[in-house]
Amino acid sequence: MKAGKWAGRFQIDGVPSGNVKVVINGRTATAPPGGYYFPEMVMDATMQPGLNNFVMKGMESMYLPRIPTTILQPVSASQITMVTLKPEAALDLPPAQQPFLTV
Repeated sequence: MKAGKWAGRFQIDGVPSGNVKVVINGRTATAPPGGYYFPEMVMDATMQPGLNNFVMKGMESMYLPRIPTTILQPVSASQITMVTLKPEAALDLPPAQQPFLTV
């Protein structure tokens, strides 16, 4: 892999053709803005030989979502944890529906 001419832009050589998984680990970002973090994302991409391929078809650039740390909740490794939706993470979900979104 070699970095492109801008920080964060990469060209990856020797990728097999066909369907591949591309993992973008934003958790290693060295300077996310205060109060935010960037998640890890795994994306399907179809690579064609002899072409400049992009992870998202037709998009040369892609950006990881910036997640406010205030919406994150701790999860236990040893006990069942109910993760609920915090109002600031609900976007346009009506308040009456927010309690029903759980994991």
